[in-house]
Amino acid sequence: MNNSRFIIDISEKYNLDFQKLWQESILSKDDYNVRRALDDSIESKFWEELAPKYDSRETLYDYAPKAFDKLLSIIGKNKTIIEIGCGTGKFTLPIASHSKSVLAIDFSKDMLSVLEEKLEDYNISNIITKHGKWEEVQIDDADVIFNVNAIYRMWNIKDSLLKMNAHAKEKVVLVWTLQRSLFDSLFVEMGISGVRTMSDYIYIQNILYGLGIDANTEFLTITKPVIYESKEQIYEDFKRDAQDLSLSDNKYVERLNRNIIKRNGYYIYNAKLKVAFIYWIPIFKDYI
Repeated sequence: MNNSRFIIDISEKYNLDFQKLWQESILSKDDYNVRRALDDSIESKFWEELAPKYDSRETLYDYAPKAFDKLLSIIGKNKTIIEIGCGTGKFTLPIASHSKSVLAIDFSKDMLSVLEEKLEDYNISNIITKHGKWEEVQIDDADVIFNVNAIYRMWNIKDSLLKMNAHAKEKVVLVWTLQRSLFDSLFVEMGISGVRTMSDYIYIQNILYGLGIDANTEFLTITKPVIYESKEQIYEDFKRDAQDLSLSDNKYVERLNRNIIKRNGYYIYNAKLKVAFIYWIPIFKDYI
């Protein structure tokens, strides 16, 4: 717990409300994703359609296995776990093999159904599933509470974080892939920063700090392969993300080509992304 009033004083001085800024970041998305964030029925329908084919898609666990290794090193072994937004269990199942028990919570019944089929097929007994929104579910305490990219539509984020803090005995861990352009590392190479960059994870850090919680934040650089049918499509996406920047072809084509691999008639762009691991020990939680 921290005793500094820095964030509180700065917030008051400049009229900053980090929860409001978080909410504005949700509202800054495209129309469909805003409706997903605000309407449970639309979000439920999205996952209903995706659930049967979700495991055929590569997600963070698949293309960046070191993200799991990092998560496990922070969580530790032989713990009781609550996972928020477990989905079909890509992180749930491997975490369970190192844990006493896992309570796997998800808003989508359809995603949970896929996970439950796996539990039955593999006769896994230390994972219990629970349907519901984190903001509403009733739970007991656990050693560790974690989630991976699962807080994106928590509107009252401060209350959600406080609930995590209240029910974790040892640690809370938030894993968050930074919301940036696929070409962010190239923009940085070229001396251009802040292109299509969202600062939502910073709002989380500042909300926690304002609550007196000194969260640790560590970053992991990962490579995400993105498949295209042609190099021209990659160039077009790059120019789209560059927006109004005046870039000559020879300034970006060479850099892009260094990160492109041709395989089986397709072009794979290896995007360099960052994953934030925000975690804290919930001490003095009764006084927050």
